[in-house]
Formats: sequence, structure tokens, C-alpha cells
Amino acid sequence: QERKNHAKLMCLSIVSVRLSKPRGIALDPSEGYMFFTEWGTAPPKLERALLDGTERTDIVNKNIVYPYGVAVDHPNRHVYWVDTYLDYIERCDYDGNNRKTVVRGAPVENLYGLAVFQNQLFVTSWRENAILAMNKFEPNNHSTVLGSLARPFAMHVFHRQRQPLHSKLYTQDSSSDVVDKHPCQSLDPCHHVSSSSLS
Repeated sequence: QERKNHAKLMCLSIVSVRLSKPRGIALDPSEGYMFFTEWGTAPPKLERALLDGTERTDIVNKNIVYPYGVAVDHPNRHVYWVDTYLDYIERCDYDGNNRKTVVRGAPVENLYGLAVFQNQLFVTSWRENAILAMNKFEPNNHSTVLGSLARPFAMHVFHRQRQPLHSKLYTQDSSSDVVDKHPCQSLDPCHHVSSSSLS
């Protein structure tokens, strides 16, 4: 039985060329996109690609130095990222247009991870050693969700609203998109997925 289960495991390199020290990654399965930040020997950038790693394109490659965390706002089709050198949180649309600085300077100095849920941004702060929450429309009003952490890195928000019911699948040998139904779509609610929330 153990050998049978191991046979089902597979590791596949999606992106392995023209890549220098990738930092953060975020997915939008509904649109069939992945977004990832990188900086190293190559110029820093925010890239977009299809979920199979093809059709890579730079969507942000100017005024960006040390991009770390990246997150997707699915309903609004926005990508958010943090730059730990320039100390900002910025966003743009999926094509890299309509770029906007959400907040700069304190309290977003030395950030690493980033998550978006509804109107809230959640970030991991190395300066505060904490997870901070802020309204994405009024980001200067922030609060500490969890403190006394030792250099917090990545962090995620899990909620059924962030689990799209449809995913676009792209295959290299097909020019058409395939829509795949989420396994939870037939369940109302999805009983086998649990999520915790902070009140």
C-alpha cells in the first residue's frame, strides 16, 4: 500500500529557465495564471505565466528592487506585492497596468509575506516580528494580528471564498482552454474543508 501511494507522487518543474532567486508565488486558477516575484543576478521583476509555465511575461520590471510576497485579489483581478527595500505595498491589474502604491514607509518596513482577503491585507513584518492587518483602502489604519514571532515568512488566508469553483487548464498540445470543475462544487457546503478565522 505504501509503495502504491508513493507511485502517485510526481514532481514537475514548471519554470526552470531564465529564473533568478524566485521569492513569492500566487495563483489564480480561475484565470489560469500564476504570478511570481524574483530578484537575484537578473533584474528584479513580477512575472505572469500560465499554470503550465508557458507564456511568461514581465508585468512589473521598473521601480522594483527586492520584491518578496505576492498575492492575488481574485474578484478584482489585482496583484499585490511587497518590496522590502523600497518599503511599499503596490498593486496592478493582471496585465501590469493601473499600478498603484497602496502604502509606503511605516508600518510597511521590512515586510516579507502578503495575503489578501476581502478588504484586508495581511503582511508579515520582520521589523515588528508580527503579522499585521490593514484595510487596503485605508492602509495606515493597521493592527497586529499575531505578535512575538521570530522573523515570520510566508502566510496564507484559507477560506472557501478563496477556492474558485472553476479552473482554466492549459495544455501545451491544445490550443483550447479546458474548464475543470472544482471537486467541492457538488457539495453545499464543502464539508471536508475546514477553515479557521480570527475574531
